[in-house]
Amino acid sequence: MSVSSDSAEVFYSFPFEDHKFISKFVEEHFQQNDNIRHFSFAWNGVFQRFHGAAELASMLEQSLASSNSTRSNESRNLEDQTIFYLYSSALSAIECAYFSAAVICNFITEKPDFSSEAQIKNISPKNVSKIYKDNFPDMELGDLLGRLVDKDCPESAPYLRIHWLRNVLSHRGQLGRVIFLGNGNYDGDTALITNPNLPHQPVAQIALDQKFVGELRENLSIVVTQILAALRAFLEGQNSS
Repeated sequence: MSVSSDSAEVFYSFPFEDHKFISKFVEEHFQQNDNIRHFSFAWNGVFQRFHGAAELASMLEQSLASSNSTRSNESRNLEDQTIFYLYSSALSAIECAYFSAAVICNFITEKPDFSSEAQIKNISPKNVSKIYKDNFPDMELGDLLGRLVDKDCPESAPYLRIHWLRNVLSHRGQLGRVIFLGNGNYDGDTALITNPNLPHQPVAQIALDQKFVGELRENLSIVVTQILAALRAFLEGQNSS
């Protein structure tokens, strides 16, 4: 279940040490648990989706680095597909981390219940936070998991940005574009995200450039790193108690 930093080139920071620690802890303490399969699927997904996002980010950066005068409509169509896959992979990596945390809680407390598909589908980042708060009220993990996705907490900004753009791309189609050809200091594309109730009124304009890709990389790394660090600290506390 563990992965190595040598197994593939990762283009932005993945918390390998925390991932390895948690993998080893689960193998040593919970390998015989009936729900180990749920953990394995989700835990492998954390790294695979994170690494997939890294590869997609690199592809997108290379394409966006080209001048508008040399980019074809086909290139832009591929960029749009890549942006969708990129944000879908990023959100999946985060949700796999939360699901992994839920299974670890089940290993220790038998909660949440994994006995039916309906109960498994009910597991969400907010629910995982509540489960830890209810079962481990004196531990920091539940509060941290909640703050990372709570729109009223500043710490949730990286997650909410990923979640918002992924939902726009999934449910409202691809980003509209305005194309600038050597206009002033900017030679590139701007994505327009429209209000569904006022389709001619954009609610956001996003420059599709390397900064756009870098923001996604940073946000994903921030969220996953915090989850895994907090989960490791929680397990270290369990090990010493």
